[in-house]
Amino acid sequence: METRFQKIKEGIKFASIAAKAKGLSAFSKDASKRYLMGTLQSMPGLSAKAAQLLAMKLDYDLSLASSINPLPLAQVKAILLTEVPRLAQEIELLDPALKCASLGQVHRATLKDGQEVAIKVQYPGINRLLENHLDLLFKSANLGPQKKYGLDLPSFYEYFQASFKKETNYLQEKAWQQRFVDTYQLAQLTIPRPIDDYSSNLVLTQTYHPGLDLQQVKLFWPKEARWQVAKVIASTLISGIFDHGLVHSDPHPGNFAFQLDGQGDYGVILYDFGSVLEIEPSIRLAFWQLVQGYQSHSPVCPLDYLVYLGFDAKKLSYIADRLPILLERLFDPLLTKGAMHAKDWALAHDFDNILGEDKWWFRTAGPPWFLMLMRSVNGFRYVLRELDCEVAFQQIFQELTPPVEKVAIPRVTRDQEKSWTLLDCAKTLRVEVNEIPSNDPVVKLTLPARAIDQLEELLPDESRRFIEKTYDLQQIKKNAQRSGYRPMELFQSQTDRRHYRVWLE
Repeated sequence: METRFQKIKEGIKFASIAAKAKGLSAFSKDASKRYLMGTLQSMPGLSAKAAQLLAMKLDYDLSLASSINPLPLAQVKAILLTEVPRLAQEIELLDPALKCASLGQVHRATLKDGQEVAIKVQYPGINRLLENHLDLLFKSANLGPQKKYGLDLPSFYEYFQASFKKETNYLQEKAWQQRFVDTYQLAQLTIPRPIDDYSSNLVLTQTYHPGLDLQQVKLFWPKEARWQVAKVIASTLISGIFDHGLVHSDPHPGNFAFQLDGQGDYGVILYDFGSVLEIEPSIRLAFWQLVQGYQSHSPVCPLDYLVYLGFDAKKLSYIADRLPILLERLFDPLLTKGAMHAKDWALAHDFDNILGEDKWWFRTAGPPWFLMLMRSVNGFRYVLRELDCEVAFQQIFQELTPPVEKVAIPRVTRDQEKSWTLLDCAKTLRVEVNEIPSNDPVVKLTLPARAIDQLEELLPDESRRFIEKTYDLQQIKKNAQRSGYRPMELFQSQTDRRHYRVWLE
C-alpha cells in the first residue's frame, strides 16, 4: 500500500510540474525553462537524469538550477561505517563539500596513508524511487506518437529496468570502471581507478582526480587547448563504438573534467561509469562495414543493415526510400573529409527535414540499446559543440585497426524498390539561368545535393523574387528532402529575357 501511495504521490508531483511549466511558458519561455530544469534537477533519480538531458537539448546551464538536497555528513559517515567499515576506519579527513549526482553524492577524502580518494555514496531508497519513476515514465509513454507508431513498451521497460538495477549496484559500476581503465589507453584521457577493498554495493571509492568543468574551459582555455581535449573526447566515442564495444552512456557535462599536466598537455578526465553500453562484436562489425560502405560509395542497403542491428523491418519499410540519406546524415562526421564542427552535425534538424512525422517510424523501430547509443552520441556531441572547435572525425575512424572478420548481412527483401542505397540518391544540385534567345549562361552552379537545404540563399535575389511569384520554394525544398533527395526536376520557369532551371541529378 505504501508503494502504491508513493507512486500516486510521485505521479501527482510530475503532473503538477508539467502543468506549472506549461503555464509559465505562456508568459515567459525562459521562466518555464528555469522552473522545469530547477525542479527536475532537485529530484534524485530519473528526474535529475531528465534534467541533464533536457539541459543539453535546450542549451541550459544546470549550474543556474537548484540542486538535490544532499545527505548530511553525519549520515554519510554512518553509511560508510555500515557498508565499508575498513574504509571508515582509514579516513583521516572527509571533506564536507560534495558533488551531487542523480543517484548519489561524492565526497573527497584523505586516508591515513596520505592517499586522496573520491567516495561516492548512494542515496538511500534510490532503487525504489527509480522503479516508481520508470513506471510513471512508461505509463506516459503509452500515449501520443509512441502509442500511435507501436513502440514495443515491454521490451524497452525490461531493458531499462535491468539497466537501472546495474546502475544502482556500485560493484557493477566498479567492474565497468576497471574495464575502462584497462581498455582505454589514450595518453590524454584519465579514468579514476576504483579501489576494491573500499567499495560495496552502495559505496564506490576511487582515486581522486580534480579538474576544471566544461564552462571554465569554454570561457578561458585557448582554441589549441580546446582542440586537444575535443580530439580525445571524439576518439573515446569512436573507438568505443567501433573498436572496444564499451561506450559511456551517460556523458553529460558533469561527467567530464579537464586538466593541464606537467608536460604542457591538456587532458580529459571521465567520471561515473554506472551507465555503460556494451556493443557485441557482430554489431560493431556491421557498423564498421556500413560506414566503410558509405565512405567508399558502395551500394550498401541501409534497410538490410538496420534490420540486422535489431530494427523492425516492417516499420522501416515505410521509410526505406529515405534511409540512405538519413544514415548519410547520421554518419556525417565520419564521411566529412577534413575537420568538422559538432554544431554542423544537426541530427534532429536533418531527421525532421527528411522524415517529418515519419521520424516516429524510425524511432519506434529501433531496439532499446540503440536508444542508449544515441543518448551517448548526443551527450558527446553536446560537449564537443561547447568546446567550439573542429575535429577530424574521419581521420580518427581511419586510424583504428580495421577488423579482419566480416559479417554476412541477410537481404530483407527481394523487392528492388525497397532495396534503396545511397547510389539511388542525387549527388548534385544544378542551378542554371540562361539568357534568351542567346542561351548564354548567367548563372551556372553545380553543388552537393544537400545544398537544396539552402535553396533560397543560392539563388540571386532577382531570380529568387521572380521564381517566388510562381513557385513555393519552401515546398519545393521540402518535397526534395522528403523524397530522400532523389534525382528530380525541381522547377523550370521563363521570362522574355531568361530561362530558369533547378534540378537534382
